[in-house]
Amino acid sequence: MKKKSSEIQYRYDEQSGIFVRESEISINWLLSEVLGIEGLQITKISNEQIETFLSILNKSDLRMLNGQHSLLWLKDKLEEKRSMADANVGEVWHDITQKYRFIIEQIDHILISSDDFQKKMQFIDEDKKNVKKPNNMVLKFKKD
Repeated sequence: MKKKSSEIQYRYDEQSGIFVRESEISINWLLSEVLGIEGLQITKISNEQIETFLSILNKSDLRMLNGQHSLLWLKDKLEEKRSMADANVGEVWHDITQKYRFIIEQIDHILISSDDFQKKMQFIDEDKKNVKKPNNMVLKFKKD
C-alpha cells in the first residue's frame, strides 16, 4: 500500500514510551538517541564519540525491531552504506568509506572481546522468529 505524502506514520516504542517516525529509524537517528545529541551524523563525529556510542550499545541489550542486537544491526547498516560509498569516486567519498570501515572494525573488536558474544549471535540465529515486537500500534498524522 502506497502512503500518501500528506501522511506521516509513527510507531509506538513501548520501552521508551515514545512515538517514533518510521522513516527515522536509521544509523544517525540511533546515534542521536543513544548519545542524547540531536542531529549527529555517524561520518562526522569524533573517534571518542564513536567509542562512547559503541560502548553504550555493547553494554546494553538493545534489540532492533528485527530482533538483532543493536551492534549487529549497526554493523549491517554500515556495511551497506560503505558498499554504496565505495561505488562513488572522489576524495570526500573515499574519506566517508574509510570512516565506515573504521567503525565496522571497531564493532568487530568489541564483538570479539565481548563476554556475551554468543548470546548476541544466538538471538539472531535461533530466536529471531520468536521475537516479541512492541504492539502494532500505528499513529498517523495528516498535514493540513
